[in-house]
Amino acid sequence: MSRLLGETAQVVLVSRGRALWRIGICVLTTLVVGLAAVWSDEAAWERLEASIRAAGNVAYLGIRDIVIFDKGRKVSGYQQKITRMPGNRERIVVLYPPDQRGRLKVCNGSEVWEYWPHQNKVIHQQLRPFAEQRQQRLAVLSSLKRTLEARSLGDGIVAGRLCHIIAFSDYSGRLVRKVWLDGLTTVELKVQRFGSDERLAYSSYYTTINFHPQLDETMFVFEVPEGAIVRELPPPPQRMTLADAQAKVGFRALVPARLPPGYVFQQDQVAVNDHRGQPLLWLPFTNGVDTFSLFQSPAPLQCETSVRSRVVTWTQGGYSFVLVGTLSNKEIRSIQRSMPDGR
Repeated sequence: MSRLLGETAQVVLVSRGRALWRIGICVLTTLVVGLAAVWSDEAAWERLEASIRAAGNVAYLGIRDIVIFDKGRKVSGYQQKITRMPGNRERIVVLYPPDQRGRLKVCNGSEVWEYWPHQNKVIHQQLRPFAEQRQQRLAVLSSLKRTLEARSLGDGIVAGRLCHIIAFSDYSGRLVRKVWLDGLTTVELKVQRFGSDERLAYSSYYTTINFHPQLDETMFVFEVPEGAIVRELPPPPQRMTLADAQAKVGFRALVPARLPPGYVFQQDQVAVNDHRGQPLLWLPFTNGVDTFSLFQSPAPLQCETSVRSRVVTWTQGGYSFVLVGTLSNKEIRSIQRSMPDGR
């Protein structure tokens, strides 16, 4: 790059004609602007990495609204009170809607409980080490550089805080998502996700936030309510490479040839699950904010084609599939059509 800039300057100095002088200045300006754009993109990725490293290590108390859209129209919304402390400790209480009010999630850093007061039901699960979770997110961020462009859009205000705005687009130029990172802590204060039609599909944002709360350590201790039904989930399965997972289950994974824009296959984070004695391959996909999982097995899983509450099941090419995630019907159909034949 320095040699090219030098050659351009030489053209400008040597050329006696005014036209050539102007052309040289234009070329030099174009190169400098292009180089600045590269720096800007790299700065955006660096801010995102800093946000991942800060997550779980910043204390705050805030109110967050979540809105789900379909074809640009709001279809549902939630409001949560979120408390976080260093050590990946977290407490989330649903404030709205009324039928979800009081729903609770408590994480002490190594295990998590979810409580549904209306059903008096508790789900409990051990978590993977926090350092391992962070490393996985950093690996995902690195892989996204191959499929997404990150651009800095300047500053904005969320919950009274100055934020840096970053937009993600695929290489066709389609806007995929936008994030607002707090200027001091790099905590994500707002996230927007856009569908394949570039209309808003999901929005999450803080309406109030306090980075200096007075918190009680007991907030992150959960006691099972009297009479509650407790369901113990198995610990998260061990993650491994695709090759190791295939060797463990004894069959070949079928990976969709087409993914929604911005999504990547996490082929070093594959896991093996058990379904009624049958091994299942768990293939995870992410765009850095949202995820979807594709479970598959050549054995019949008694699945019928259906779509319900973010879960799609079907059989195809001698395999049974279960897809879980926040994809549009169009994106799901595209994945189904691109699946290779397992026979």
